[in-house]
Amino acid sequence: DDIRALVDAARGPSQAHMFMHSDGHEALGTCGSPQRGLWQMLEEGLMATSGMDPEGCKLSATGARLYSRVADEILSVQQSSIGLPGFIRRILSRSLFWVSLLRLFLKHERIDDAVELLGEKLKSCKPQEDARAQ
Repeated sequence: DDIRALVDAARGPSQAHMFMHSDGHEALGTCGSPQRGLWQMLEEGLMATSGMDPEGCKLSATGARLYSRVADEILSVQQSSIGLPGFIRRILSRSLFWVSLLRLFLKHERIDDAVELLGEKLKSCKPQEDARAQ
């Protein structure tokens, strides 16, 4: 028992309760990075809570509100040089709710991000316009 207690103390507290996929000590698929594990947990938790399909194509209004609120919170506490995690930006920008992402960028004075998002949307409209012209 003394040896087991010593090994457990050296190993540190179990992090299994913090992550969606864990071996009992660290998040799997994150190269041992707790920060990456927490972002992965947030991504999987949002996906499960919003009821979204794995491809992220169908986002309900409730799911969009959830993602928007999380994005708003992240933008509120992060430094201006750090953007949104890719999964949040991707989900909101590819859905019908991309305008809420645009409004968040403007609210938090992320003008470059807002211009980039508008540019992406304009580029996605161009092929549709070319197809109609033919």
